[in-house]
Amino acid sequence: MTKMILVDDEKMILNSLSKYINGQLPDFEICGLFYNGQEALDFLQKNPSLGIDIVLTDICMPKM
Repeated sequence: MTKMILVDDEKMILNSLSKYINGQLPDFEICGLFYNGQEALDFLQKNPSLGIDIVLTDICMPKM
């Protein structure tokens, strides 16, 4: 299982990506959805044991 997190400041895009990945990519597990880069970074630093493989993010993010 490939573990990933999604980061985007637009709620509609974040939710759409999550639904698409869950429906089309059964070997991927989404471990978190974040609305800014700082939240995602904090999560990754606090949970290194999760072994996140992929971070899918928007280029322009608030707080980063």
